[in-house]
Amino acid sequence: MAPCFVIPQSGGLEELEKDCGEEDFLVVQRDFSTADGEELAKEVAFQLGDNEVTCIEEQAIFDQLFAIVKNFPSLQPSTKRLIIESLCSNFTLLIASIASLKREDAESDPALLCQQIHSQQNALKLYSFFLQQIYTLEEAPCSDSQKTKASTKSKQPRKKNPTLSWKWEDFRARIVSSVTRVLEADLQLLYGMARPENGLLNFLAKFGLKLLENPTVMKDKEAKDEVCKFLATCAVKYDYHEQLLPSLIDLLHKCEHVPIPLADLVTVSDKSYGDNTLAVGILREIGMTGQAEYNRLPTVADNVKLFLVELADRLPKVLAANLSVLMPHFGGESYKIRNALVTVLGRLVVKAFGDNDSNLSEDIRLRNKQAMLDVLIERTRDTNAFTRACVLQTWGYLCEQNSLSISLWNQVVDIAAGRLHDKAVLVRKNALQLLTTLLEYNPFGPMLKTGRFEATLEIYKLQLEKMTQGSGTSGETETETARFKPQEEAANDNETQDTATFESQGPPETQKRCDIGSLEQTRALVASLESALHFSRTMASTIPVISQLFSSSAIFDVQQSIQFLTKCHKFSIDGAEECMRKMLPLVFSQERSIYEAVEGAFVVTYIKKSPQETASNLLQLVLEAPVGHLTSIEALLISLVKKREIPAGTEPALWDIFTFNSVGVTPEQCRCALSLFCMIAKASPKVFSSRIQNVVDIGFGRWAKQESLLARFACLALQRLSIEDKQQLQPGHKVFSILASLISDQLLPDEIWYSAAEQAISAIYAIHPVPEAFMSALMLKFLDAALQKTDEGLDSSLLSRFLFATGHVALKHLVYIESCVRGIRKQKCDKEREAAAVDANAAEDGVSSSKDEGINAELGVAAAEDVKLDYLLEKAEREIVSGSETRKLLIGSISPLVSKLCKNSTVLQKFPQLRSSVVLCLCKLMAVDSNYCDANLQLLFTLAQNSPEDAIRSNCIISLGDIAFRFPNLLEPWTENIYARLHDRSDYVRKNAVLVISHLVLNDMMKVKGHISEMAIRTQDENSRISELAKLFFSELSKRGTSPIYNFLPDILSRLSCSTNISGDTFRNIMQFLLDFIKKDRQIEGLIEKLCNRFVGTSDRAQWQAIAYCLSQLTFTDKAMKRLIDLFKQFANALVDEQVLDSFKTICSKAKKLAKQDYRQLLEEFELKITACHEQKREEEVAAMEAQHVADNGIRCESNGAFKNDEEQASSTVSSNGSTSGEDEEVCPRTPVASSVKPGSVDGDDYSSGSEHRSHVSTNSRESSGGSMNGDDSSTKCKHRSRVSTRSKVTGRKGSIDSNAMVDYFHFFSIHNNPDAVFQLENSERSPVSIDSYAKRENSESLDGGHTDEEEESTCTDGGTVSDSEEE
Repeated sequence: MAPCFVIPQSGGLEELEKDCGEEDFLVVQRDFSTADGEELAKEVAFQLGDNEVTCIEEQAIFDQLFAIVKNFPSLQPSTKRLIIESLCSNFTLLIASIASLKREDAESDPALLCQQIHSQQNALKLYSFFLQQIYTLEEAPCSDSQKTKASTKSKQPRKKNPTLSWKWEDFRARIVSSVTRVLEADLQLLYGMARPENGLLNFLAKFGLKLLENPTVMKDKEAKDEVCKFLATCAVKYDYHEQLLPSLIDLLHKCEHVPIPLADLVTVSDKSYGDNTLAVGILREIGMTGQAEYNRLPTVADNVKLFLVELADRLPKVLAANLSVLMPHFGGESYKIRNALVTVLGRLVVKAFGDNDSNLSEDIRLRNKQAMLDVLIERTRDTNAFTRACVLQTWGYLCEQNSLSISLWNQVVDIAAGRLHDKAVLVRKNALQLLTTLLEYNPFGPMLKTGRFEATLEIYKLQLEKMTQGSGTSGETETETARFKPQEEAANDNETQDTATFESQGPPETQKRCDIGSLEQTRALVASLESALHFSRTMASTIPVISQLFSSSAIFDVQQSIQFLTKCHKFSIDGAEECMRKMLPLVFSQERSIYEAVEGAFVVTYIKKSPQETASNLLQLVLEAPVGHLTSIEALLISLVKKREIPAGTEPALWDIFTFNSVGVTPEQCRCALSLFCMIAKASPKVFSSRIQNVVDIGFGRWAKQESLLARFACLALQRLSIEDKQQLQPGHKVFSILASLISDQLLPDEIWYSAAEQAISAIYAIHPVPEAFMSALMLKFLDAALQKTDEGLDSSLLSRFLFATGHVALKHLVYIESCVRGIRKQKCDKEREAAAVDANAAEDGVSSSKDEGINAELGVAAAEDVKLDYLLEKAEREIVSGSETRKLLIGSISPLVSKLCKNSTVLQKFPQLRSSVVLCLCKLMAVDSNYCDANLQLLFTLAQNSPEDAIRSNCIISLGDIAFRFPNLLEPWTENIYARLHDRSDYVRKNAVLVISHLVLNDMMKVKGHISEMAIRTQDENSRISELAKLFFSELSKRGTSPIYNFLPDILSRLSCSTNISGDTFRNIMQFLLDFIKKDRQIEGLIEKLCNRFVGTSDRAQWQAIAYCLSQLTFTDKAMKRLIDLFKQFANALVDEQVLDSFKTICSKAKKLAKQDYRQLLEEFELKITACHEQKREEEVAAMEAQHVADNGIRCESNGAFKNDEEQASSTVSSNGSTSGEDEEVCPRTPVASSVKPGSVDGDDYSSGSEHRSHVSTNSRESSGGSMNGDDSSTKCKHRSRVSTRSKVTGRKGSIDSNAMVDYFHFFSIHNNPDAVFQLENSERSPVSIDSYAKRENSESLDGGHTDEEEESTCTDGGTVSDSEEE
């Protein structure tokens, strides 16, 4: 009998080489390491195949096999394959022989039976051990390096033999399959007891865990199933739960790939063996794990979450029975575990307590289900955004699984609508997805218009009221029902389809229409209609929020909003159509994903229909769209035409509408069809080929007088003709005479003429061969007509038209000149390109290029031609308004008249229509000529500020944008005045000002400077449109690479915190919006330092509160928090204020959520430190106030005595206005200390006081309410200070003030405290408003806050009153 083989405890080969002493164990006796491995392997393989499967216990074979396994990584692939095949084959035979072992057959020979059992036990352990060692060696990292090195050395130029390649993956699967089948055999026959020896079982369990730990093995589905079944057998069949559970929990915490295989393992245990002990044990361990473990290692929480979700899908009842051990984690700090539990609850509601569950009673099932749903409702208000988002995802899952009742459906809708206001982007995204899911799976029908439900509900309420009154028999009830039925069908054409869902909510037997049903059925239908009405109204209430989310800086908000809005439009939600139009401008977004979302929504909503429906949808869209949205529609149509996504029959359908060939076409529809063709022509100009005559006849015919914009779009269509069609139009074509008569003749009324004439002039410059000659003759004719006097004088209407045409002609002539220059340069580039191609071909043929071209290049002839061309361009542009050296042209002759008319307020007030035209002409002429612009720039700003008409002020600010693009240097000194238009009283003007400034700043045509705070105020404008545009401006500005918002934020804070025109809530909203753009940690740390340094520069508590609030809105990382703690000295004095302290406590609470465990103690210490500092500062402040109060009482008593005993001296010392005078009175000069002196004026000699008087001066200046002292007082003595200060305080009157000195004094201190004030004063001199009014305004601001003489005649500085006797 061979010695017994004992598996080493360490699991390695080294212990088998040690001497076992007196114990008779199978160990290595002979070292075969020096032998040839290839020959040794062949010999061992032969012996294993030729002998019994138990021959492996023989000493010689054992020693040889040990040597082979020990050096297994260095063997050749063929040898490895041979050894593994031999071991696995014999192992399979050994397992089969164990199953055939019958103890009763060998009862006559017990010794033989014992020897057979002993040999099979040894062989079982040896095969398992050696296969496990091969697996370990091949999976070791060193084995990989050796294989790589060996393969590198063996690379040969010749072709490799594919039969010699080594694929460990194939043999690994063979080893795993062989070892995992061990426990499938009935080992009780081999060991005579319920379970084998502990050594073997421990060894097999460790091997199974090692396989489970290997992610590569777990990727193989067959290997994973075998390992799971192997471990399940070990745990259940051989009662190895307790030993296996800690290792499984450790793997679950450590390995990211383990959760799903572990869920498979417990599922096999339950399904195959009917034992859920392992699952229950794991759940209890998860429940008992402390929160510190989950917080310390985030991957642990991720793995546990994945395992619980998988277990809820596979064994929902087991998890539901043990859910109580997991519920305490809802109160823990790990949001990932809460996410897991939320997801698990959703799965259990569907799978453990669903409607098909017949194992539980209906009462218990509904009660448990409702308890879980209540937990989900509660978790929607979780403190963590990820958990709130997970709850919304779970509700979406329940909707898809139809696990919500109608009553709960509306509750979920309210929750999702409320989460749209969540501050977290992820929560808003999931809320939009949930609302989309609720719409898709709603039980109320495909049409969710509120009006339909209200009408139907009113009908059924009346019917229910009559039925509940019990008036009449059942026959009379049926008569009433029949009377109501036609009304119902009139209100809802598809009532049968819409109410089918409602009827199904009642009892099963109610399959008929509810209007002929019982009282209970009618009540059920009314309840269902009320639920449907609530659902429809809630969905409609989300539309305004969706409109706001369009301006969000988060891309996910915009994308999900567009998808949800598309779904709302499909279900006819109220307000969805209007909101869809507001979505169209997003087509100009720089984000590609947003553009694609808008285009997709547009195609789904309006294009993917039949040609007639598409044409009808586009007509309706253009008919109801404002002018600003037409540009968006045009951009979308151009893109779709290029992609050929518009149905083929759409253009013919639109042309039939334009030509009135369709039935019931109105002039408005004709105009919309023509506008759509103009949009399409931008991408496909040939759309008007052979149709020009129809455009002219209809566009300028009788329909033009009925539809105001038809002539305008006809002119626009002419501008967008193809090049071939334009070349066919000769100067004598009748279309030019039509355009000329439209401009000069009074064929159209004023409300139509201006828009039509503008496009007519543009059309002439676009299609006429020589537009300058044609327009010259036309304008001279127009001038003669405009200057003809009638009995009442000049025709103001005709003059207004002429001036409008003059301005637009000047502008279009400038564009025409530039286009001609571009054409010349393009021809020149084409010639140079052709010459270069000719030279290249000549060089290939071996022919040298022309010598003249080389000489011209050396002399710079091409550069000289460009300079000459630029000179001619500049000269031509200048001659438009200024004229040539010898004569002035028509426009140049009219330009002085335009300026004088704009300055003549009497004429402008008398003729309002003339006022608009002349101002518009002025703006256009200024955009053409720089000299004219410079001469009239102040006039333009005066008009932009003082004009009574909103349209004129709006035109002025728009023209300023064009002028800034043309002449940026001229507009640069007027930047402050441009920003001032943001405070215009008109919403229309403010909106255009926001657009113009956004255009100039975002295109780098105007510097932001310090006036950006004015734009920040517009983010809280009363007009929502202006607020959205301002927010969009900052959103686009934040995308610049230089971090402009971070750079300008301190200056914005300084200006807004000092402004008295905005409330505290407005300030906080503005700063919160701007601080959301600060995302980078480095910027946050820099901003913390900048803000903290501002605490030292001011003593105003309002600014302290503003700075502290801004700090509380930042996201504090550990590093940022450490930086804040280091700057404690900067803000220590500000902690005396309660609001400042609350802001810093908010910072600490926010930092604790993101801080690591090591920093939590530091944050707690910092919180205690600021609280202690606050209490200390408060005590010091109270003590100072009490001391000041005692001092004031003492001085008051001394003062009263002085008045009574020395009345004459008092009267000669203190005048009635509180100023000092006379030669006997000597007062030390006041020192200008910014922190103690209120705005006042002192002469220059007052600045020469010594430092020894500073404290007295500060006290005196605080006690007195203001006064002035002459220069002669510089030599006064200090001994009279107390008397003067006392009497000034008692009388409480202001001294005599020199206004000029007061202004200078105020400017000194404003510049001392705010260096930007110098810049403000410099810019103010360029204001179009009188500088005297500005000085008066500054003077009044310097005196702001002081009491007047009348107010202070009866009031002391400390609030006490002065009696008449004391004054005398």
